Amino acid sequence: MNRALLCLCLLAPLGGRAQDAPAPAAAPAAITPPVLETFVEAPYPPAALEARREAAVIVALTVGEDGTVSDVEVVEPAGDGFDEAAVEAVSRFRFTPARAGDAPIAVRIQYRYAFTLTEVVEEKAAPTGRLEGRLVEAGTRRPLPGLIVRLPALGLEAISDADGRFAFEDLQSGRVLLRVEDPEYADLEDEEEVVEGQATEVRYILERDAFGDTVTVVGRRPRKEVVRRTVSVQEIRTLPGTQGDALKAVQNLPGVARVAPGFDGDRLVLRGGGGSRAYVDRHPVPLAFHFGGIRSTVASALIEDLDLYPGNYGPEFGRVNGGVVDVRLRDPRTDGLHGYAEADVFDAGALVEGPVGDGGLAVAFRRSYIDGVLAVALPESVRRRFSTAPRYYDGQVLYTRKDGPHDLRLLLFGSSDRIIVLSESAQGGFVNEWAGGLGRWRHRISDTLTHELSASLLVSQENGRFNTDFERNVELARLTLRDDLSLALSPSLDLRLGLDAELAVGTFLLRSQAGGFPREGEAPPDGPPKASDAEIVEVTEDLLWNTPAVFAELEWRVGKLKVLPSLRLEWFGATEDVAVQPRLSARAEVATGTTVKAAAGLYSEQPGPDDLSDRFGNPALGIERTWQVSAGFEQQLTEALSLDVTGFYKQFQDLATRVDDPAVRLANQGEGRVYGVEVLLRHDLTSRFFGWLAYTWQRSERRDRPGEGYRLFDLDQTHNLTLVAQYRFTPTWEAGLRWRFVSGNPYTPAVGAVVDSDDLTYVRLDGEANSGRLSPYHALDLRLDKHWVFETWRLTTYLEAQNAYNRENVREVGYSYDYTASESQLDLPIIPSFGVRGEW
Repeated sequence: MNRALLCLCLLAPLGGRAQDAPAPAAAPAAITPPVLETFVEAPYPPAALEARREAAVIVALTVGEDGTVSDVEVVEPAGDGFDEAAVEAVSRFRFTPARAGDAPIAVRIQYRYAFTLTEVVEEKAAPTGRLEGRLVEAGTRRPLPGLIVRLPALGLEAISDADGRFAFEDLQSGRVLLRVEDPEYADLEDEEEVVEGQATEVRYILERDAFGDTVTVVGRRPRKEVVRRTVSVQEIRTLPGTQGDALKAVQNLPGVARVAPGFDGDRLVLRGGGGSRAYVDRHPVPLAFHFGGIRSTVASALIEDLDLYPGNYGPEFGRVNGGVVDVRLRDPRTDGLHGYAEADVFDAGALVEGPVGDGGLAVAFRRSYIDGVLAVALPESVRRRFSTAPRYYDGQVLYTRKDGPHDLRLLLFGSSDRIIVLSESAQGGFVNEWAGGLGRWRHRISDTLTHELSASLLVSQENGRFNTDFERNVELARLTLRDDLSLALSPSLDLRLGLDAELAVGTFLLRSQAGGFPREGEAPPDGPPKASDAEIVEVTEDLLWNTPAVFAELEWRVGKLKVLPSLRLEWFGATEDVAVQPRLSARAEVATGTTVKAAAGLYSEQPGPDDLSDRFGNPALGIERTWQVSAGFEQQLTEALSLDVTGFYKQFQDLATRVDDPAVRLANQGEGRVYGVEVLLRHDLTSRFFGWLAYTWQRSERRDRPGEGYRLFDLDQTHNLTLVAQYRFTPTWEAGLRWRFVSGNPYTPAVGAVVDSDDLTYVRLDGEANSGRLSPYHALDLRLDKHWVFETWRLTTYLEAQNAYNRENVREVGYSYDYTASESQLDLPIIPSFGVRGEW
């Protein structure tokens, strides 16, 4: 049977000329033309092949001093796809370079690339077939790329691709022996039948037989900031004390204050103070943690990894003067239907994901029942200290689709937190709910230019009530818009331009004693207010806050030095302030494995609605500013062990503090300072072990009025030490521990009381602000995991004990009715937990 074959002929150059060179002192050197070493066949254009058309394309090209080809240009086109095919093939030619004497030179020449068809007679081949298959991991059904598949009797081998697939072509019919040997998996040997003219397809499920690393990092972003600590979800899934929650794992890193469960348990306090924010795909979420800090509001299974910036972050983030946690979501899997279901004593959750059309879809949901568990598990004496418990929900629907240079992501998500009463002594309630959507479109325009446009719309309500004398309600619709353009100006210089706009519309209601909430350094109220109705103030205001910002950043690389100057310009509509925020960071590898780093920058934050209220605050307040400086080094001690040491200093300016004038109430007259050092000794995830030792020493001080001395911040924690360790005894058994030691928080003690003659009650007299300090906190969390691996699914069970040695950590100090005696209010006792997770 005859078949048409393609024959592509290269003719001699039509001409060439050397590039101009300075005239030598001696006679001109002889020019030796380039010689073709590697010829590349171009694919025949399908339409031309079907039409049986032949053609020739003449191109001009530059042969460089190294023999490579650049600047290919069509001189005489042929059309019908011939031109593109010729340019693509010629671009990959290799030449022996032209020479002027003995020196290689670049020359410009022309080539005639001919496309011809030649009829040949095909010899009848022996009967053959095809063997193809796919390798997946037992339990997870994840594709296994990079494994070698051998046919030992035939001396053939293939390597599985990113989807775990392999293939052998043109095998003679009959039985063949197939073998897969990999140090991470049990050996596989199988005999398959190859049928003439057919494709035999097989699927092999390989069971992990060794430890091996389970984390694959693809395209990790280069380090730019002085401190960006990245946590991968694989590392924290079995971390004690976190229930596998990614955001809770952040609390174990340097620079992060320990915040006790309760009304403040959802706060992120980084480097001693200042506002901090959590972002999902660079858009802020109203609440990072469910009430009390028990669980984050985004399913960890959808998180690829997260970055912690305790300070000196880049210009893409703003509106806070503390730190940032940036959560990056992964794409849903598209290789089949997957998911998990899990439950422990706190909550239960599930996720389902798989392909939908040309993209991937994931749906996740979680619901707590800790209120029911605590009501049954805690004795009455303990329930009196924990008279309420959180009940929370959260859910996410994520869709992604990639189409060439285009990348689309759509996310619907929301969260609900409500306080459930456990004891009759509790009065009031708390609700914090939000829901909305996020969309992102990324377009890689060229190798040097990328455009990303994203927007988020979230509707939220926060309501807290205490008796009939206190209520705070904030309802907001928040729209955020980001537009980023990244351009590579040269091999050593990149430019990034961006727009970051935020618009908040809503209402604010506050009913409270005159003066509102206790401020930083002020003692919390003892029980319900004793004020008369005349001292209760209520205000309702409409909110319309717009804070647009633009930013620019240059990244300049010189050898092993990287310098990033940047500028963020921001308009704060609530205070009508323009914030000019210059920032600069630099990194340099001074020796193999040793990097030094430094950064400085200005950060701004506007007051909240309470402070800007015309009844509780001062509408004339301006923004608060913070200068941040940090410097340190990173040392790679071994392949898996690294050391990161960073010193930092923060200077707070224009803090909103109380004034004696009741008509003004607040003014930008406070200032503060935080300084310290962070140390992270980290052992990366390897075959059996991972863990880290995190230590922060810091001092955080402030003064509320000019001329006063400095006092401590409410969350000044001089020493904060965390040890995390995880060890795999076998591929199915692993255990971990977390031990924390944290200096006790400052508090304002009561130094006595006076009797109110009107109602014969005792009125507390406070000592110096934050002059007392609680006893140090320390606790040990333990966890043991057992994995059962089946062909198509995986079961994990675990036992965990938080505060394993039942340390009586002091949460706060309470007083008797006449303030003559004090009593320590304790934190959570030992909490045993059991959990189960099935995934497929």
